Amino acid sequence: GHDYPDQYSAGLTVPMGAVTFGLTYASVDKAKSTYALAPNRIERTFTGAGVQYDFSKMTNLNVSYGTFTGSGNGVANNDYSDEYRIRLLKKF
Repeated sequence: GHDYPDQYSAGLTVPMGAVTFGLTYASVDKAKSTYALAPNRIERTFTGAGVQYDFSKMTNLNVSYGTFTGSGNGVANNDYSDEYRIRLLKKF
């Protein structure tokens, strides 16, 4: 059979006028053999932080950073990774 991993995530968003700060933490732990994860991906976490500046109700600039830790896909160079994003978003 397939065992489901323990998963959880938590986030905090703090709006301060036109600027919004955010933090996120997520974890997948003790996965054995699931549909979503290969057996070698036992523990994995994500920590992220971001800032959003609202130019208007329709347009904002979003800058974020995130890091993944723990067992990756079994390839030594991919077990840890960082993610950077700078986005200009427009609502229609």
